[in-house]
Amino acid sequence: MQATLGDVRFDALVIKVPVSSDDLAMIWDRKALYALPVIDLTGSLGGRADLDASRLEPHERDRVDRLIRRFQERRAHLHRDLLLSDDLEDRLLGRIFVSGKPLTATLDSSSPSCVSYNITMSPDVLVRETERMRGKGLLKREFVERFHECGRCESSHLHARDVCVKCRSPNLVVEEYIHHFRCGFQGPKSDFRRGLELVCPKCHHELGSIGIDFGPVQTMVICQAAAIRTANRTSAWCVSIATRITSGARAGSVMSSPIN
Repeated sequence: MQATLGDVRFDALVIKVPVSSDDLAMIWDRKALYALPVIDLTGSLGGRADLDASRLEPHERDRVDRLIRRFQERRAHLHRDLLLSDDLEDRLLGRIFVSGKPLTATLDSSSPSCVSYNITMSPDVLVRETERMRGKGLLKREFVERFHECGRCESSHLHARDVCVKCRSPNLVVEEYIHHFRCGFQGPKSDFRRGLELVCPKCHHELGSIGIDFGPVQTMVICQAAAIRTANRTSAWCVSIATRITSGARAGSVMSSPIN
């Protein structure tokens, strides 16, 4: 509780066990906690922590001291009214200042949006607040990446796959079709395969040299589920809710927000 009142005896927030997003959200519900550096001993926070100390070598331990001193020096320049403000916008501006870094988006496979920021605030809340602050001229936007997201759950954990246009099965193989010059038979190469040799299934003659005995015709997509030749099309599958996306996938851009 004393740390929430800006008590100078508290130097950092040290994460010793894995924490949930709700646990991290508490940092922004309490006064002044946002202005302390986050040191991660679990290695689970990634870029959301100010320092991943889980793999520090003995000769790197001074990085902790340097981080704490840097935050202390910059925190000392914050007006007390801003440090203890209840306004989330004030806290976010204060956090950007004491960290000395802009808000930066990075790719993160553990996040439903595939993106995380160098801050413990929830990405949804952060995007909402930074858009509001950008409208006031406090922040600017810089393009980072473009993602598609599920129209049902807004996850960007999408799997693009080729499926059969007939039955929508992804159980497809691409077969090379060949032409036997001697008898004129054409068929998939697998029909000619006899161990290590190629033998025509029509006239039973062994095929010798390509270009002399036989030649490629084209490739065909075979649906092994329906046992038919087919065409393929790309279909999207939302991994987060294990559902095929028939419509409603949206494209959106991810932005970083340097301070103006």
